[in-house]
Amino acid sequence: MLLEIKKDLSTKTVSEIYNKYLLGQDVWLFREYLNLKDPSKTYDDFKFYISDNLKIHFNNIAITGSSKTGVSFSPKKKLKLFNEVSDLDIILVSERHYKMFWGAYLDMHYKQIPFPEYQSVNASLFKGFISLKNPTEKHKDIKEWKSHINSPHLTPLNSPHLTRANCPRQIA
Repeated sequence: MLLEIKKDLSTKTVSEIYNKYLLGQDVWLFREYLNLKDPSKTYDDFKFYISDNLKIHFNNIAITGSSKTGVSFSPKKKLKLFNEVSDLDIILVSERHYKMFWGAYLDMHYKQIPFPEYQSVNASLFKGFISLKNPTEKHKDIKEWKSHINSPHLTPLNSPHLTRANCPRQIA
């Protein structure tokens, strides 16, 4: 697998890489790591569960990163293989959630409330997405979001592998 990915990265276009590895129902975590009988159905069930509980359209939810492909495509990680400490990167495309987080961070900015993830928020917000890895507890809307995703009825979302969800305002 790793040899094929390395070869593809040096010979295929960005569009071909995107289509081959990031689109579709094939999730390496479900297929290889967890060795599930029907990984495509599990992915659908996972997305329906998130969709129902977070009120985000099924097609606006995706797993990405090393849990999707088996290796990290991040240049800093140099094709690091997925392992027991890897996180599960989920993309949630939701204008409503994006605006809620944008409003919360803007409110904290105007009220001069410091928050530790300022650099990561600043780096992504103006690109049209928000990375929610360890979001602050200093705003009521973000507290409500964390309370909701940490509630017992969303137990599958509380996996130790789920530490980041990205909320783009729209699909690029």
